[in-house]
Amino acid sequence: MWRDTLLAALPAGHDLAAHETIDLARLAGLPLRLSPSSRNPALHDLVMRSCREAGFQPVPGPEFTNDQDTLAALAHGKPSWTVFYASHAGQLPVPGVVFRPLRAPAPVIRTYLAVRPTPPRAGLRTLIEACYAVTETETETETETVTEAEPEAESEAEGRENPGSCTSSSDRRRR
Repeated sequence: MWRDTLLAALPAGHDLAAHETIDLARLAGLPLRLSPSSRNPALHDLVMRSCREAGFQPVPGPEFTNDQDTLAALAHGKPSWTVFYASHAGQLPVPGVVFRPLRAPAPVIRTYLAVRPTPPRAGLRTLIEACYAVTETETETETETVTEAEPEAESEAEGRENPGSCTSSSDRRRR
């Protein structure tokens, strides 16, 4: 349905906080606060895969428990880092914590809507159509800023012909 970029959350006093964008490899020595794979396999796998692509295995830190406790620990505890969805991070201004885009690689998670293969009822159909309208608007905005089309994006667009065909999900609220 849509893509959400992950941002690094780290202590505002850390040297890397001064950078507008952070190369993921520069976080290699800093403990990572992440939920176990059992709580959000898609997020966990994406973060771990991105770290490997950046050339390191993250130092495990304390587990990500919830937004409030994890952000408080980042602001006032031993230096560490975690990730937040960009769309969520903007709603979490926390003194002592900064959110920074990542690069090399820039982790992006896809979110899907899972529905039964039967024709949807009116309420569900309205939700599906609203999701596609938002997705198409975001895709148009991305297309305006990207000069080269990705083959993957073309195949996603082809799959939009049947909104009831989405089959997997990612829970955006759980870490």
